[in-house]
Amino acid sequence: MRTVKDFAIAKAFEIGDGTHLDEQAFKDSDAAGDSTYVPAGVYHFGTNVALSNQLAFEQGATLKPSRGVTLTLNGDISAGLWQIFDLSAGGSIVLNGVSEVQARWFGAHPTATGATNAAAINKAIVCAKASRNATLVLGPGTLEIDATLSYSGGQGIPTIGTLEGELSRGCAPGNCVLKWVGGASAMVDVSDTFNTFHGFSLQNNGNGTSVATHGIRCSVGGRQWMDRLIFSCPVGASAFSVASIELGSVSSGVNYDRINRCEFEAGPALKVLGAGTTLLVDGFMMDSTVGSGAFIDIQGGLDVLTIRNGTMNYPTGTAMRTLIDMSNIGSDRVSVCHVENNEFDGSTTAQQFIAKVKNCDAFLFETNQVSGFGNPSNTESPITATDSRVTLRNNVGYSINRPLVRTLDTTSFVYSYESRQELGNTNGYIEANSQSGNLISAVVSGADITIQGDRASAMAHSVHVATLITSGTAYTVDVAQVTDSFNKGFMTKGQVFTIVFFNNSGADPGALNFNSTRFVVEHPLPAPPPAGKRLAMTFVWDGASARELMRQYDQNPTWVAKASSATLSLGERRIAADAGRGNITITLPRADTAQMGARFLVKKMTAANTVTINSTGGFTIDGASSYALSKQWSVVELESDGTQWLVI
Repeated sequence: MRTVKDFAIAKAFEIGDGTHLDEQAFKDSDAAGDSTYVPAGVYHFGTNVALSNQLAFEQGATLKPSRGVTLTLNGDISAGLWQIFDLSAGGSIVLNGVSEVQARWFGAHPTATGATNAAAINKAIVCAKASRNATLVLGPGTLEIDATLSYSGGQGIPTIGTLEGELSRGCAPGNCVLKWVGGASAMVDVSDTFNTFHGFSLQNNGNGTSVATHGIRCSVGGRQWMDRLIFSCPVGASAFSVASIELGSVSSGVNYDRINRCEFEAGPALKVLGAGTTLLVDGFMMDSTVGSGAFIDIQGGLDVLTIRNGTMNYPTGTAMRTLIDMSNIGSDRVSVCHVENNEFDGSTTAQQFIAKVKNCDAFLFETNQVSGFGNPSNTESPITATDSRVTLRNNVGYSINRPLVRTLDTTSFVYSYESRQELGNTNGYIEANSQSGNLISAVVSGADITIQGDRASAMAHSVHVATLITSGTAYTVDVAQVTDSFNKGFMTKGQVFTIVFFNNSGADPGALNFNSTRFVVEHPLPAPPPAGKRLAMTFVWDGASARELMRQYDQNPTWVAKASSATLSLGERRIAADAGRGNITITLPRADTAQMGARFLVKKMTAANTVTINSTGGFTIDGASSYALSKQWSVVELESDGTQWLVI
């Protein structure tokens, strides 16, 4: 309710016709103290003015500063969601007494044209930045825009849809919509840091040539936070031609950016350019029937990329084939990419990918639900890796036509550390030709040691550690069967695995026995390792049993006595040669099959006769075909470099 003083002050504004200069009346009223009531009318300012007290606006009252004139209001503003500032003459407004700047105060309105709304919101952005980085409030309803909203010129601001208590109260994106009716430009262009966008929809309503390139384009990386946004595309409209969100540039990467609880109805959804530090995509929904390519297109390196707590619904047809695509990353690298707690619901009509991983030092894929990739159209693994390391942990899913992961080069590796991963496909986790490694604790129960696979198809080399804790006990080693629970025990023909027996009993355990129907062990059977030592035995699964390839103790290899000519196996590494009955010849394995780094040591135990070490297959020993030992106790150690034998 207005006081008598308010009415008296109001008399000073009875002109308000937009042509006379009214700043003196405002200064006089402000000097009188208390608030200034502004009746309907257009009030012109021809010089810079700073007012300290509250301004209470009647609907229809607007302040219009001239070109180059700044009106600074340090008090509170009392006004509804209607226009109170007219900056068409080229003036500017600074509001130091408010924490929220309403776009409606500058002329934005659901009934206004796209040109009017774009101009009004841009003016409100400038005002919010000048007003001690106040929050910009777009207001409820649908606001058409036909020109880019520009965030530039210093540190950023928060922009939100609606505030609690306003018309259509709440800040759910549906209460505030920016609707694009312009041409091939970004809806929002950001060239400064520390901006926050919260609680509204960006709707690309164009089609044909009138298509927005981006929802939000951030050409400068640095603490851009997107929270509770919807990037929508109504029926009949086109997707954003470049991306819903673009972060960074070739010269300025991504730094501590966050995309939280956003929904993408058109693809591609997110494009990352330039090398950067940290990007978090959390609580997302990606579901679209338009667009193509990848939801998340990583074209620049990152220290940490986290994608979690989201739902990915692959549509039918050609839209959005890949969640994460690093194919275009160039020479940049991603240090860590963590993908966790997501649901991947594939369709059944085209090849689709969860991730095309490239140049990633650690790609962690864990506690995800994967389904719907079982159509014959999916001829490639959902995850492929190039020059990357992939780790799988605790994933669940079904209907997958191919193994979950495949490496595409010799520098990539796949690790599957948890055995209780459950995917309802007999193809397993890892493509047969892929490289993978594993370190799993073999189950030791009493006197039994059970090797449990982790359903990793044709893992190149899994390592199972069995810790022996009871002395004097004879242990029996077995392989779990395919029918065992939790998909354990799955082995593929050609799979190589190593069992490391670690003696932690403090004494000597009993003999190591192997199930004769599932193991073929070279004789003699291996002695258990001494206390505190390890024995490593490597096997290959031939489809029915595991055949021993080699064994290695922590201590030096076992000495093997030879009293006659012999050809060494790969497991005979230290030879005590007895030539007492006559000359003997010790023939080495091929230098290529022995593999680079393999060493053999031969020692002549007797004084008489000669021990000759021969190569085979045309390989040489220091350039010669043989090497001779004539004196008692003479010794030679030889190492393969893969193409020849070298005397060490």
